[in-house]
Amino acid sequence: MSRRDSEFVITPPSGRAHTIVFIQTVERINILGTGDADATLQRLETRQSGRHTGKVGNPEFLLGEGLYSLTVSLSIPHIAVFDRHAEVVIFEVVDILSKRRQWQHQRRPGLLGPEIPWQVLRAENPSPENGDD
Repeated sequence: MSRRDSEFVITPPSGRAHTIVFIQTVERINILGTGDADATLQRLETRQSGRHTGKVGNPEFLLGEGLYSLTVSLSIPHIAVFDRHAEVVIFEVVDILSKRRQWQHQRRPGLLGPEIPWQVLRAENPSPENGDD
């Protein structure tokens, strides 16, 4: 998992504010948005003044190959944006480690690239009615 740190300063104390990170294509299409309060609602309570550091990581193989950027925002959603930095980081994903790269030489199209496990069962008595030949 790759990690990114986001540092922000709150003055004066504020409630319902949180940091949001967007992963976007170079065409600015949002692939993923995650906020520091999404899974921990207590962070929407009043935050004290001071310097705060948020850390967030992406699961390995989340993104397919391509160019992406990060946009970071400190806001109260749909009410106020305190600070927003578009394209603070622009990066390229090149798939050299996934299992499918061992046999597939061209990238598979798509913005997401996780290795999703499949379960494949073979019917004991294949029949033409089931489409098995």
